[in-house]
Amino acid sequence: MTKTEDDGFSLVEVIIALFLFAVISLAVLPLLISGVSLSVVNRDVVAATALANDRLAQLRDEFPTAKGTVRTCNALLTAVAAIDPDEPSNRDLTVTAVASPDKAGDPVCPTGAAAYPRSILVTFTVTDSEGRLVSVPTRISVGAAS
Repeated sequence: MTKTEDDGFSLVEVIIALFLFAVISLAVLPLLISGVSLSVVNRDVVAATALANDRLAQLRDEFPTAKGTVRTCNALLTAVAAIDPDEPSNRDLTVTAVASPDKAGDPVCPTGAAAYPRSILVTFTVTDSEGRLVSVPTRISVGAAS
C-alpha cells in the first residue's frame, strides 16, 4: 500500500483546531452573556413602563381635558393617594404616584382663584424587589383647589 497525501487530519492538527476554537469562544462568550442579561433588564423596563402608562391612562381618564370638564386639584390629590401600590395586576411590581409642587415651591394646591387653572406634576414610579425600574412624569390640568 502506498501512502497518499489525502489521509485526513493528524491528531496534532485536530488539537490545534480545538484550541483555536476555544480561544475564539472565550472572546465571544462575555458578549453573549452581557447581551442576554441586557435583554432581561430591557424586558423588565418595558413591562414597568407599560404598567406606569396604564395607571397614568386610568388617572387621565378621571381628569379629562375637554372643555366644560373641570376637575379640582384636591380631587386629583385624592385620586393619586388612592392608587394601590400593590394591586394584584401589577405583576410583582410596585406602582407609586406622587403629586409634586411646581419649581417655585408653591403648594401643590394653592388657594386663590388666580392660581387656576394649573397643571399638577404627577410622577408614577414603578419598582421591583431590586429597586426603581422606571419613573414616568406627567402634568394633569386641574381647576380650583376646593
